[in-house]
Amino acid sequence: MQKALATAFSLIIFHSLSTRKVSSVDTLKPGEKLNSSATLLSASQTFTLGFFSPQNSSKSYLGISYTNENESFPVWIANRDSPIYDDSGILTIDNSSKLMIMHNGADDAIELYAAERGTNIAATLLDTGNFIVTEMNSTAGKVLWQSFDHPTDTLLPGMKLGINHKTGRNWTLTSWFSLRDPASGAFTLEWDPIRRRLLVRRRGVIYWTSGDLKLYQGYDTSEFYQFDYIDPHLRYGFINVTTEDEECFAFPLLPSDHVSIPELPWNPPPWRLNYQGNIYAGGRQNVAQVDLCYGYNTKGSEIYLGCELWPQPECRNSLQNFSLRHGHFELNTARIFHDNSSTLSQSDCRANCWNDCQCAAFVDDEFGCLYWRGNNATFIEDSAPTGRELYALISNQYPPPPSPSPLAPPPHPPSSFRNKHKRRKWIIVSVTIVAVFLLMLGSSFFLGLKYKQGTPVHCTKLLFKDFSIDPISRHS
Repeated sequence: MQKALATAFSLIIFHSLSTRKVSSVDTLKPGEKLNSSATLLSASQTFTLGFFSPQNSSKSYLGISYTNENESFPVWIANRDSPIYDDSGILTIDNSSKLMIMHNGADDAIELYAAERGTNIAATLLDTGNFIVTEMNSTAGKVLWQSFDHPTDTLLPGMKLGINHKTGRNWTLTSWFSLRDPASGAFTLEWDPIRRRLLVRRRGVIYWTSGDLKLYQGYDTSEFYQFDYIDPHLRYGFINVTTEDEECFAFPLLPSDHVSIPELPWNPPPWRLNYQGNIYAGGRQNVAQVDLCYGYNTKGSEIYLGCELWPQPECRNSLQNFSLRHGHFELNTARIFHDNSSTLSQSDCRANCWNDCQCAAFVDDEFGCLYWRGNNATFIEDSAPTGRELYALISNQYPPPPSPSPLAPPPHPPSSFRNKHKRRKWIIVSVTIVAVFLLMLGSSFFLGLKYKQGTPVHCTKLLFKDFSIDPISRHS
């Protein structure tokens, strides 16, 4: 079911991005216009920027996607909360040095960046997936604005999560509202600099945590950093950078000459936070299955790795959960109630039903939520998938297995970790790099680097520093 939805989502919703004729130009210059039938293509043709419309929708969005058709979901959207209601969208740099999306007249323009008057700017799509605005008359090509500072639901290699204490900027992923609506949804993925861990929140409540970033002792005395509740066999190189101004987390984009094993891709798949709060690696492997979290203590469980505690109604217990089933309720045991608020996402419907002791099932649609309520509601599952599909409350003798999905491999129990504390007067960059012995041990080694406090550097520079990569000029 989930695979079918994901396939339809990728192939149909973003058909306009993957099949349209692609421009050979990666840069938009002053006075140039990019309309709904044109695109920008990064120098190595890795990423495409253009307008797209979700299935059965007249709404239009400016987005970046992988040029590869198999990964055509957008990794960034410029106007996710300000859709254009037709195909009149035009991306341009006007005479006032503003990067904006025009549609149906200048009065409705969506401003992405405004430079100081007299500054000549250009906008370039890089092979990292970053869309940047640079000062044209600057010899160094000073970056004035970048899409990486405005993430949507996807963390690309080289992007960062974290916070800038000086400016207050917070780099956080926010899920889509629903499967086909890219508006800001209920879930966020953020970096907790105090505990050095990742958090998934729903409406501000922590649903899942990666566990603290800890130093792992390998079998061959090698050391590397990993999280308690993220499968180390995913083979990511995690980086945590702390400077005087910034604290951030990322996994790097390594140049191909740093990888000596042809079978291992040098470009790790991005992480995507979906509308149910789950984190997928490139849409194929499961990093975190947050939709299994119901707020109970699950320490030691192989199923609910990372799920957090939060207050629960007395009528619920840890053996209950909602499961997508085909069926109906026995006559006169349940009544249907409709909440037609369009601001309710699927997770809001679930939370409302869970907190209502008479609620036995729910389903979400584009008009809100449907609830089946009754003290003695009796659900009858159909032997064949012919009845209505809904999320029914199921009581299990044992904790339920993870939702069947080829996108999500079986979870792994946390490995044995060992803390190794570092003094905050140093800036620590902890990197896990894939090596040959990974194929045998499923492990990686640790490379630790220190920078004296006060060094005038930022997260982005340090993320690439030790791999001889310039994240800005790499497109040239």
